[in-house]
Amino acid sequence: FDYSDPTNWPNDPDYAGDWNYWSFVPSMIRAQVDAVTKMLGTGMHIDQAWAKSQGDPRVLVAVTDSGIEWNQGELTNQVFLNRGELPPPMGCPNSDGTTYDVNGDGKFNVQDYTTTVGHKLAPAASACDPRVSDKNMNGVIDPEDLILSFSDGKDDDGNGYVDDISGWDFFHDDNDPLDDTGFGHGTGSSKDGFSEPMNAQGGIGTCPNCTVMMLRVGDAFVPELNTWSMAVTYATDIGASVVNISGGGGLDNPLLSRDAMQYAYDNGVTIIASNSDLDAFHHNYPNTSQHAISVHAIVYDGQQVNTSTTFFNYNTCTNYGAQLMLSIPANGCPSEAA
Repeated sequence: FDYSDPTNWPNDPDYAGDWNYWSFVPSMIRAQVDAVTKMLGTGMHIDQAWAKSQGDPRVLVAVTDSGIEWNQGELTNQVFLNRGELPPPMGCPNSDGTTYDVNGDGKFNVQDYTTTVGHKLAPAASACDPRVSDKNMNGVIDPEDLILSFSDGKDDDGNGYVDDISGWDFFHDDNDPLDDTGFGHGTGSSKDGFSEPMNAQGGIGTCPNCTVMMLRVGDAFVPELNTWSMAVTYATDIGASVVNISGGGGLDNPLLSRDAMQYAYDNGVTIIASNSDLDAFHHNYPNTSQHAISVHAIVYDGQQVNTSTTFFNYNTCTNYGAQLMLSIPANGCPSEAA
C-alpha cells in the first residue's frame, strides 16, 4: 500500500502538510534527507496506525486545558455528552424515549438531536427535538446548545456536578467549559487529537473516532494544580481512558495533585503530558510527575519541509532531560506533541 499516494489520503485538506503523521518521505526531498529519515519516514506513522484502527467512540479522552471554542466545527460531533444528565432525543427519526444513539451510527453526539448524519455539522434548522435550538446563535447545533437547553439545576447523575452535560469548567466552577477569553490552546490541542475525519475541511485528528471531553482548568495553558487535580479526579470517575494536559508548567507539586494522579493510575487512566515550552532542563509539574507520560517535540531542521535534511531535530521550544518518555514529531512544541 502506497501511503505517499495522495489518492490514498483522507480528504481533509490540511493532511497534505501533516508531515508529522506520515510514515514516508515525499519523493521530492528523499534524495536530500539523512539515512534515519529515509528509513523511518518524517513522522509518527499515524497513516499506518489508521490501517489498524482509527479509534473507538467508547475511548474517552479528557483534555484539561483552556476550554473549548464551541464555534470550531471540526470538534462539534466529537465531543462527549453525559447521558446521566441528558434525556434521550425525542421527536427525531427512530426516537423511542429510551435510545440515545437514535441515528444508529454507533455513537451518541449532538447529531442525535437533529436530522443530520455523517461527517457534517448540524444546521440550526435540522434540530428535530423540540427542546433543542441554536441557543448560542452560531448557526449549528453543538454541545453548548444542549448545555443551555437542558440545564435544569439538578444533579441528575448524582456525581456532585450539577448539569455536567458536556464536561466542566473547573476554573469558573460551572457546567460550560467555554474558552471565554478565546485563548484557543485547549481547542487547538483537541483538534490535533480529535478533529473529525473525512469532512473535506481543516485537518484530521490522530484518533479521529475517539471521543473528547473538555475540562477547563484555566484561562491559559498553565493551570493552578489543585484545580487541575479536581479535573483529573472527575475524568477518572466519569470513565475517561486518557487525561491529556498539553500545558502545565507549575513549579510546585501539591499533595492533591499527587493524589489525583495516583487515583487515576490506580483506576487504569493514562495521563499524557507535554513537557512545557521553555527550552529548559527543570522539572515542570504535573508534566514530569510519577504516573505521567511526558513528551517533547522533534522537528525538521530546515526553514520548511522541502529544505530539510532530517526530521529528527530537537525542537528548541521544548523542555528536555531524563524525565522525558517520548519524542513526538510536531511543529507546535510539546503542546502539539501531547
